[in-house]
Parts: sequence; C-alpha cells; structure tokens
Amino acid sequence: MGIKIVPTLGFQIPKQGEHIAQIISYEEVDGLNPDWGDQYLFRVEFDVDGETLELYHYTSQKFSLASKLGLMVEAILGKSPLDYGEDNPLDLDDLLYKPVKVFLKHEERDGKKRAIIQAWFPLDGEDNGVAKDNDIPS
Repeated sequence: MGIKIVPTLGFQIPKQGEHIAQIISYEEVDGLNPDWGDQYLFRVEFDVDGETLELYHYTSQKFSLASKLGLMVEAILGKSPLDYGEDNPLDLDDLLYKPVKVFLKHEERDGKKRAIIQAWFPLDGEDNGVAKDNDIPS
C-alpha cells in the first residue's frame, strides 16, 4: 500500500512581524552549501491567528557571540556563549519548548516568497540589545 497525500490548500506565508515561538526539535545536517560545513536544523513552531505553523531555521555549528546559534541561546536562555566552556558545555536540549519572541521577515529566493526568522528576542520584553538586527523595521 502506498502513501496517500491530501494536498494542502490555501497555504499562506505567515505575517511578517513578531511572533511567540518555541523550538520543538533539532538535528545535525549537512551544510546547505558544501563550503559551510555541517549545520543544525531547528524546527520552530509558532501560532499565527490560532493556527500552529512551523518553520525550519538553520544555523552553523559555530557557538559565539556573533553567531546565529549564540544569539538564539542569549534570547532563549538569557546566557551568553561566554557562560559556557569545556566544563559546562551547552546542551541543545535546553533550547527545546522554551517560549521566545521571533521576528519573521519575508524574502524572495528563486522567485518564491518565504518567511524566515530574522531575529530572536527574550520573551520578557526587556530591551537588553540581545539578538537584534539593525535592519528590522520599527
């Protein structure tokens, strides 16, 4: 017996702007570009107008103050990459199911419009300069 698939009708790109989200899983994957090295693929779930949606968010495996992973950790856990070390490594499981604010931005790639996570913010709303991109519209 084959796999039966019903088409998804009426899919729309989620609205650009701030949303409450949570990481629901992650995995190590080959880099999207052979020059990039291995990456992490995070499945991020969020609610838009009562509908649960999911986006994939890729990061390099670099864990530094300026890396995508470092900015995510600061926003979600409130810790800097400098808070970790050989004796206290980051456990990616600590990022799972923690509410966080994300900023979705629309971009066009290969002629198709899509939503990407451009920035991560602490949920408590404190403006501590963590995980902000300078080009986010205000």
